[in-house]
Amino acid sequence: MNDERIGRLITRIRAFEQGDARPVQDPEAAVEARDLLSQAAGAEGGLSFEVARLVAWLHWCRHRALPEGQDEGDLRTAMGLFTLILQEDQSAVPRAVREYLTTDGHKIDAGRLARFATGLLKRVASRDDPAALTHAIAALTAALSATSDEHCDRPGLLSDLGVALSFRFERTGAITNLDEAVAVTRDAVAATPDGHPERAKYLSNLGNHLRMQFEEGGAITDLDEAISFGRQAVTATPDGHLDRAAYLSSLSIALRARFDRTGKIGELNEAVRLGRMAVAELSDDHPDHGGCLSNLGVALRSRFDRLGAAADLDEAISLARQAVAATPEGHRKCAIRWSYLAIALHGRFGRTNEIEDLEAAITAGRQAVKVTAINHPHRAGRLTNLAYMLAAWFERTDVGSLDEAVRLGREAAAITPAHHSDRAAVLANLGNTLSTLADRTGAVEDLNEATMVSREALASVPDGHPDRASVLCNLSAALAARFKTLRVAGDLDEAIHGWVEASQSSVAPAMVRLSAAKSWAHAVVQRSGPAAAAEPYTEAVKLLPLLTWRGISHRDQQYLLQTQSVALARDGAACAIAAGSPDLAATLLYAGCGVYWSQVLSTRIDLTGLHHVAPDLAEQLSNCRAALDRSTLDTIQKWRL
Repeated sequence: MNDERIGRLITRIRAFEQGDARPVQDPEAAVEARDLLSQAAGAEGGLSFEVARLVAWLHWCRHRALPEGQDEGDLRTAMGLFTLILQEDQSAVPRAVREYLTTDGHKIDAGRLARFATGLLKRVASRDDPAALTHAIAALTAALSATSDEHCDRPGLLSDLGVALSFRFERTGAITNLDEAVAVTRDAVAATPDGHPERAKYLSNLGNHLRMQFEEGGAITDLDEAISFGRQAVTATPDGHLDRAAYLSSLSIALRARFDRTGKIGELNEAVRLGRMAVAELSDDHPDHGGCLSNLGVALRSRFDRLGAAADLDEAISLARQAVAATPEGHRKCAIRWSYLAIALHGRFGRTNEIEDLEAAITAGRQAVKVTAINHPHRAGRLTNLAYMLAAWFERTDVGSLDEAVRLGREAAAITPAHHSDRAAVLANLGNTLSTLADRTGAVEDLNEATMVSREALASVPDGHPDRASVLCNLSAALAARFKTLRVAGDLDEAIHGWVEASQSSVAPAMVRLSAAKSWAHAVVQRSGPAAAAEPYTEAVKLLPLLTWRGISHRDQQYLLQTQSVALARDGAACAIAAGSPDLAATLLYAGCGVYWSQVLSTRIDLTGLHHVAPDLAEQLSNCRAALDRSTLDTIQKWRL
């Protein structure tokens, strides 16, 4: 197929050289060149010199043949490819291009290449344009090769190259690009003295790359370093600076990432605070406004997931809608902002059970998948999110089919590499969807597949990770479902063991632990009868105070406890009576009904007076108490990307 395309392009170029411009003006010529370039670049060994030269000449001919104003894309592509070619064979580059890119007819003009690359980077920052990104990297690499280590422009070229390489990592998932981005940006920072006006930008860029490296490899030292560089960037930037909002937002993202790893609520609160500062500093028409809105929304959604304040989720949805509205079609962040909106809406559906939220979440999820390239590294995550929402729609409405959800989940698993950081989430969601399908069909093969992929998901989550408990619960649910059909005792025993471990996790969200304890109790009743379940019900009731974190409203506290405590205390008391322990039954009933009121009363008397006489001290104590509470809210829903 490539040989045919090459032959057609050669024919078009020869026709132009003989005076007939129509073959290169034909829009199909650009399509053929794009397809050839795309296939050649993705092939083993990368883009060949001959293909690069042929496509560059085709676009150069189109630039010369098309009317002014219609040839800009062709000129940009030709210049980018000729920049690559120039380093191999200057004679293969048109004289006009060679004279522009070089001095004295042979030495590369670093300044012109840098200006060319800067223009390309501005385009790539807003639009998904792989060709422009390739050309920018080539131009920056060539400019650096022509610049001495002592040249004053070198740190800027290094930093821009780091940004371009990180963009390519986001687009391809190739970790070598990210590693190189970190390395060249470290060089940029090292070559820039304190007080230099560009140092803060280089520091922030390095922090972003290190945070991405942590997300890919999981090394907490990378994230700690990212936060340190982010703080330095913010400190070095005066109020009112045009770039300060971007630095604040980047630091907010890094702090939220560390919260996800450590569960320290203080870091999440700081992420929200910095995110609000970033949004406040930008006008609605600023190019970074949509990104800052989106980042703040994600931080608020994370806080809702952990603490349960409905106001946080409502605000997150509002911000996500604004971010989508502020993001033009074709923007490189378009898909992820639709995805964030879908996740937030689905989260509210889980809280309110309002079908309109789920319907809107599915619409946004479909849009996220639609605008994600087939070969994009995050496509699997967006497919699995949509699959999970479709399964929820079926469970809620009993309308439609689970076939699409399973198909999308399998597609996501098939395209996620074994080492990928998202693989556990993808497999966990597929396992749950298969369990839902098996519950409706009773098919043993679906039960077995659900159990298999859930085991694989658990194997991908390290001990001590906050999300391990959720994945354990998913596996236990699959095993219990298989036991219900096949009656293999080992399945139920293993399921109970998983729920016990999840309920006792000190780093898991409170709601995950509570749900695990309840499932443990139900399984024990199923296996051994009510009398044997007094212990797991007691453990579940002990977890109820963790839901009433003082940082959320009394209304949210009441909602959480009313939906959890009454039935839990009642069922636990019944099991205690069956076990011949009326005193334990009374204790469980008292605990289940009294937790909320005890929390309300203690909240009223703790700090009210102190807020009047020493508000700063009261705020510090509130923050300290919040950290000690370690109360978190999440649902037993799956990981989401």
